Amino acid sequence: MRLAILETGAPPGDLVGRYGDYPAMFRRLLLGEGDSADTFDVTAGRLPADPSAFDACLVTGSSAGVYDPLPWIAPLKAFLTAASGRTALVGVCFGHQVMAEAFGGRVIKSPKGWGVGLHRYETRPGGWLSDLPALAVAASHQDQVVEPPQDARVVAASD
Repeated sequence: MRLAILETGAPPGDLVGRYGDYPAMFRRLLLGEGDSADTFDVTAGRLPADPSAFDACLVTGSSAGVYDPLPWIAPLKAFLTAASGRTALVGVCFGHQVMAEAFGGRVIKSPKGWGVGLHRYETRPGGWLSDLPALAVAASHQDQVVEPPQDARVVAASD
């Protein structure tokens, strides 16, 4: 597998020292022998020239919100729109939020404030997680997708 990691932020400093940056974490989690990953610093304006050169593009987490007026967010959305159908797209945390926005969904800052700690997500029938009734994952976010894109398939969700 050849993976493009679109780096949109960094973990807090104390975590970087223990676990590395987001690309290092995803390499450990996803890659096996013979697989490779190229990292693109999206905040510095770097994006793959040809998304079809990769089996997948993974957009990392970020402390930014998709609605923030940062100069790199609009080009990232445009890249995702252009890459759709040319390679697999995966978004984690901010990554899934920016994908939702790029494809017609809506993301807001949660009126409930920050969600931090172990959060439970109910799985949806027909999704790739549907063999599990629910899952619990560590969360640290204040934004949420409130309207998925029209053709999106929700595989897990929480209130």
